[in-house]
Amino acid sequence: MRFRAEKPIQAVGQFVDTLRAGYIFPALPRRASRVEDAVAERGWGWLPALSLVGALGLLLVALADTGARYSTTWAEPLFWMGLLVLFAPIAVRLASSEAARSERIGLVVALGLGLYLVKILHSPLAFTQHDEFYHWRTANDIITHGRLFTENPMLPVSALFPGMENVIDAIVSLSGMSIFSAGVVLMGVARLILTLALYLLYEQISRSSQVAGVASVLYMANPSYLFFTALFKYETLALSFVALLLYAAVRRQHPSAHSRLALTVIALLALGVVATTHHLTSYALTMFLVLWTIVSFKIRSKNDLGPGGMMLLAIVVNLTWLVYVASIVVGYLAPHFQGAVSEVIRLIAREQDAGRQLFGPSATSGERVTPLWERTVGFAAVGLLLLGLPFGLLQIWRRHRDSAIALALGVGVLAYPASLALRLTRRGWEIANRSSEFVFLTIGFVVAIGVVSFMLEGRLQRMRAFVYGLCASVIFIGGIIAGSPPAWRLPGPYLFNSGTRSIEPEGVAAAEWTRSYLGPDNRVGAYGTDNLLLGSYGEQHIVIGLSSGVSVEWLMFKPSLEPDSDPLWQRGQVQYLVINRRLGNFPDLASRYWPGAKTGSAIAKFDHIRNVSRLFDSGNIIIYDLRALDHVP
Repeated sequence: MRFRAEKPIQAVGQFVDTLRAGYIFPALPRRASRVEDAVAERGWGWLPALSLVGALGLLLVALADTGARYSTTWAEPLFWMGLLVLFAPIAVRLASSEAARSERIGLVVALGLGLYLVKILHSPLAFTQHDEFYHWRTANDIITHGRLFTENPMLPVSALFPGMENVIDAIVSLSGMSIFSAGVVLMGVARLILTLALYLLYEQISRSSQVAGVASVLYMANPSYLFFTALFKYETLALSFVALLLYAAVRRQHPSAHSRLALTVIALLALGVVATTHHLTSYALTMFLVLWTIVSFKIRSKNDLGPGGMMLLAIVVNLTWLVYVASIVVGYLAPHFQGAVSEVIRLIAREQDAGRQLFGPSATSGERVTPLWERTVGFAAVGLLLLGLPFGLLQIWRRHRDSAIALALGVGVLAYPASLALRLTRRGWEIANRSSEFVFLTIGFVVAIGVVSFMLEGRLQRMRAFVYGLCASVIFIGGIIAGSPPAWRLPGPYLFNSGTRSIEPEGVAAAEWTRSYLGPDNRVGAYGTDNLLLGSYGEQHIVIGLSSGVSVEWLMFKPSLEPDSDPLWQRGQVQYLVINRRLGNFPDLASRYWPGAKTGSAIAKFDHIRNVSRLFDSGNIIIYDLRALDHVP
């Protein structure tokens, strides 16, 4: 593919024409409706106007973030208003039968990237989310040491799936950008790939750009989309390549595909990226390929032979990587799933303390109780999705029963009720929340089929469009409420042990002090957010249960400590201990670990232990030198 235009603008024009000719955005198959053919020449339609409206929504979100930093009362209502201004008009337009295909693609991209910017506006200068610090450490180790698979004490499994961090290393090395800037760029590209690939996948399956637009919007309403799948973490990049692989696998089966070989290569490369980037995403993809293959075998469709070869290759690649590179994944994931299943069984048996309080505040975060309107919208969002699934499944059976991939997506929605059951348990909540980006791949398509049928059949089209827009907005807002705690949604003043609100200059300065004056890779113990800062900015070896087999909290909150005979101490081998005085604001926190213990007196005991030195004291944060207790000079 060569461009001989003499001027750059002409070259860009030729490139865009090439894309529109079908290499990346192939034309709709001939099963497209007459309405879609009639609007195919209407150009960009409402895209410019709705892009301007979306920009206004982002401005409102930016003002809300600024107000939240000063604890204003109007910040939160303005935040919700800005999100609705960004989301609702585009959602309604995408459901309209009057929009051209090019307009739909532009609107889907505008909405996907606009919602990504909401996360950037929340933290425009540095990483603040929990998972981001884990992968910052892995990327920094690769850049510093010049090799893969270096030990990450914060999250050992992260170093064994270095696909994303390897790309970050290349960007940083070539551009000179910081890890944060490179991460923002890479995650933005991942969001663009995910948005376009999902739209094209849904369009290829349904043969309708209208269904594809609605399905894309419903996918963006999943609880993880706004913040969690915009974070600097390996799952974000892997998910975008899952969508790309599925699109290439579906597209290559169509008779009008330009190059099956090229699409096969894309699918194979995407499979390799996913397998080396994130474990759960790769396993979820493999399970769906198995489901798709089984359905293809059952219906024996000549037009849909299924991904049998791709499925076998995915199984081989995952098993090879698991056995020879990342064998610790089993021990890392098993306790989470076993605990979740155990709690579900206990919940069914109605055992006491088996469930969790829905929409309840954290014991150490100081968050408010969730307002009634948030709880109402959260439950309404779930109810609307459950109500829409039967209609969508019926339409799939009527119109797409010869498509194995459509039927596989229909079967896949059965995972949604199971995920709702997990949300009722303490350990299962996190699994359910993190699985929503996979489950909504199926929900978006199934519900969209029913929505479009509802929009096209019958009278009162404008009224139906208004009802759809209202329901889509409820699902969108309800998903954010279910997937993001209040402290995640808006920045604000310091809030102890509460994710993004706990990242502060004092904690960062203390972590950087340890790196500068103590050197990296010392065995350091801390509580909560201080672990994240010490492991990333401080480059310390954090002593936590994931990598050391011992919880520092048991040592920190023990009423009295005898290092010479204490087995917990001997196992932990802590050289330095970081105490945050603000722990004393939660006097009953220590009783979780040692019944009857008081937090204030427990953390103060290190001032009275012989040979323990106080090296650093910033007012709230103290760093103790414990090496003399182990006779280490």
